Amino acid sequence: MIELTFTQEIINNHWNMVFGKNKSDNRRLFKKFKLIVDNEKQSVIKRILKWIFDNLEYLVVGDLETLNLAVTEYKKMTKQLTSIDNEKLINKLDIFLKEYEYFKRAKEWNAYKFQKGLEVIICPYCNSQFTFNYQSSKGRSRATLDHFFDKDTYPFLAISLYNLVPSCKVCNSDLEHTTTVSLDTHYSPFEQGIEERLKIKREIVKVSDLISKSSAKCIDYVGTILGVNEDFNIVFDYDENEAYYGNKIKGNIDLFHLDKIYNKFHKDYVQDIIKKAIIYNEVYLNQLTSSNSLIFSEEKHLHDSLFNPVTDDKKKLLGKITRDIIRNELSKNGK
Repeated sequence: MIELTFTQEIINNHWNMVFGKNKSDNRRLFKKFKLIVDNEKQSVIKRILKWIFDNLEYLVVGDLETLNLAVTEYKKMTKQLTSIDNEKLINKLDIFLKEYEYFKRAKEWNAYKFQKGLEVIICPYCNSQFTFNYQSSKGRSRATLDHFFDKDTYPFLAISLYNLVPSCKVCNSDLEHTTTVSLDTHYSPFEQGIEERLKIKREIVKVSDLISKSSAKCIDYVGTILGVNEDFNIVFDYDENEAYYGNKIKGNIDLFHLDKIYNKFHKDYVQDIIKKAIIYNEVYLNQLTSSNSLIFSEEKHLHDSLFNPVTDDKKKLLGKITRDIIRNELSKNGK
């Protein structure tokens, strides 16, 4: 749910890792992979390896669409391979996995500097777990890096910049694990336009949904509206009929169990948000603005200080649900 973008500095640093001074280093990817291509005798495998080598720059720093096209082409090229030849090819492409291991521990440009440059400390998939990047003389820790295009299936994308998504262990290892995703079925945090198409709302539970064969429960609607009880569901609202984006959003919600996790663990947080929205109603906002004119020159400045903008989501836990719920609650009160 968090949209990420790369600075030109990050792109340049990642490019330099392969095509800078390492390009002439016999121990690094460029030289080693060129040797593999040159020495390959089997024509069908050599053709695939040469295609990867010829497009190496695009594969290392190319955008999502470039990587998606590469995946499509790779599937076509490997479709006719026998299982034995495919295994041979994968073994030769293992050099990319080794270069990824190098990237995680290299000195000049590595996974820590990559994540620091992105300035993201919240998992972009779930928006509910910290992904700290911490280093000291006594130890260090960072987020796991999820490969959007599975590195076991597509090892030649193991170090591709737009294929590296800083994420929490729950989303990367526990939930995604061996699931193969694509841009047709899921969305990447490096893809723009998703945030505005997905809204998180609360939906008050209907009486009929709470009635069982043995008993019925009366809903305290006033308490629910005021946020003092949990007779509501957290709903991920999007256009399911929008063929492209709707399918991708559903794919991520299902893959990362977002609706289930949010309803199980974040209802109390939503209750606090609702109370906040009620407290900061129009009258109170006007009063705060008037009494703190030196700090807030207009109501919008106060509003912005209370409710985080989209750009802060990568540094704020549950930033999107906070913004969406509050906007919805304020709109009910004429804001």
